[in-house]
Amino acid sequence: MLIYMHSIPSSVYSATLISLHFTLWPSPPLFISDTRFLTSEIERRNKLSKHRSLYIEGTKVLVSEEIYKMYYHFTRKERYFSEDLKWEKMIYDPTQQTVTLLPGREDSYERLLEQENQFPDPNAETPEDLAIKNDLLERLSHALSVLTDEEFCVIELIFYSGFTEREASSALHLPLSTFHDRKNAILRRLRKIIEGSQ
Repeated sequence: MLIYMHSIPSSVYSATLISLHFTLWPSPPLFISDTRFLTSEIERRNKLSKHRSLYIEGTKVLVSEEIYKMYYHFTRKERYFSEDLKWEKMIYDPTQQTVTLLPGREDSYERLLEQENQFPDPNAETPEDLAIKNDLLERLSHALSVLTDEEFCVIELIFYSGFTEREASSALHLPLSTFHDRKNAILRRLRKIIEGSQ
């Protein structure tokens, strides 16, 4: 900040120097002879005494009483959720002379396994998957019931007995290409029946 001395009256100049002195140095020396200064310094120190300090990342920071209380309120709340609720507690009732165990709200997987608690299989089918699967099985059984005995025999050899097309065609005494064409025609017919029953 640049100050031109010739443009400032002397009373304002001395007041400016004193105010600069107080802003640059936080704890100016007390002059008991100047009562105005003494009362303002006492008021300033009283204001500072209402401020508290917190250490944030190793740095001391002055904060107001309200912020200080709020900070420790939420710090305690965080500790309550992260520590206090996790562990079980013994509660003693002196009137009835009983001790009750208040279990923690969080437990380890290993401890639950030791207690033989059952957990759902993560690879198990969901109820929606089971419903879809049952619906498809009903449609398939309806479609298979519509097939003739010869068509059902082709499907049974390939999909239920696990024969290859060559083995199934020789078991039915059919050429391989004829058997392949029949199988594809039967599968197309089954697909139409299943999709038509939606």
